[in-house]
Amino acid sequence: MLPSYTPYVGTLSNFIANILEANETVPPYNYAFLLRTSAGVQYVDPRPAKYWLTEIERVWQGASARYWATNGTLFFDGMELSERSCAGFVYHDFRESSPEKCGDNSVNCCDAIDADDVLVFQCGLGVAPTLCRDNEVITQTIVRD
Repeated sequence: MLPSYTPYVGTLSNFIANILEANETVPPYNYAFLLRTSAGVQYVDPRPAKYWLTEIERVWQGASARYWATNGTLFFDGMELSERSCAGFVYHDFRESSPEKCGDNSVNCCDAIDADDVLVFQCGLGVAPTLCRDNEVITQTIVRD
């Protein structure tokens, strides 16, 4: 029997776009945990709020603020996208990152790289797996006679 899910194999850079879209964290559509029946009745997920974490929120600094789809008012207080570390990097800029471009400790790209145990920024696993803190910089000099 096939599992009801497809496990992610590899680094987050391969899956981040799917995770962002699937978890409804793409602003302004932060409506996850609002359920709508076929009769058009809308209600909140009955599980305790402490379990309201999507995949992206588990790997990127915790729960997001959630809003009612009908009137846009806040129903779950959490982080706004602007409060998350390096949002532009996670959404887009990681695709053009490299140890050379980002500089020492990746400060030119995202200062949260490989810090504070945030999985989305971890060396070897995150959206930019080649960016790590305290990399040994190797330079090569060509000497011509």
